[in-house]
Amino acid sequence: MIRSHGKFLIPAILPLMSALVPGGAFAATPGCDPSDPSTWSSPTWDPTATIVRTAKIGAGTTIGANSKVAGYARIGVCGTIGDNVTVGYSAKLGDGVTVANGAQLAGRTSVGDGTTIGTGTKLNAHADVGANAQIGSGVTLSYWSSVGDNSTVAPSAVFSGHAVAGNNSTIGAARLGSYVILGDGNSVGDGTLLKAHAKSGLSVTMGQNVTVGRYDTICDNAVIPDGMSLPNNYKYGCY
Repeated sequence: MIRSHGKFLIPAILPLMSALVPGGAFAATPGCDPSDPSTWSSPTWDPTATIVRTAKIGAGTTIGANSKVAGYARIGVCGTIGDNVTVGYSAKLGDGVTVANGAQLAGRTSVGDGTTIGTGTKLNAHADVGANAQIGSGVTLSYWSSVGDNSTVAPSAVFSGHAVAGNNSTIGAARLGSYVILGDGNSVGDGTLLKAHAKSGLSVTMGQNVTVGRYDTICDNAVIPDGMSLPNNYKYGCY
C-alpha cells in the first residue's frame, strides 16, 4: 500500500496504513540513524493520524495520535511527530526532527535536520528553523520569521513577521518585532523587547528586560545590561 521513493515512503491511500509502535509510544524507531540506511524501517503512525496521500514520510519516522500531515508535506527519516500535531501543506521537515505534542506547523514552513520543536509551538506560514535548533514550548514564529542553525529559543518567545535570529543564537522568553534582524551568536534575555526594524551585529548580548527601540542598530559584540531601554533610531555600541 506504500510506494518507495528513495528514502521517503509515499502513501498510496488516505488514510495511511496504521501501525502502533510497541507499547503505544511514538518515538523515532530505536537505533534509527539518518546517516545509515541500514537502520531505517517503515514509518509507523497511530490509527487516528490523517496523512494526505501526496505527503512523503521518511523511513523510521513515527506519527502520533490525531496528528495531521497535509498534502505535499515532506518529513525526513528517523523523525518523531507527537500527538495532535499539524504539519501543513508543502511543509518540509528534515531528518531526525522531533515535533512535540500539539505543535502547529503551517503551510510551507521548514525545519532543518536534527531540530526539536516544543509542545504547542506555532510556526506560521513560511517560518523557517535551521538545523540542530531547539525551539521551546509555546513559542510563536510568525509568517516569514526564521531561526538559524544551532540556535536555542526559550519557551513562550514570540517572533513577529519577518523577524530573524541568526545562527548560534540564544533567545530567551523575549519578543521580537516585525523585521527585527539579529546577527549570528546573539544572546537575548528573558523579558526583552526588540521593536520593529531593530537590528544587531554579531555576538551581541542583551540582558533581561531590555527594550530596543524601532530602527535601532546594535553593533558587533555590544553588551546591553539588564533593564536598559534604548530610544528609537539609536545606535548602541558603535565606536
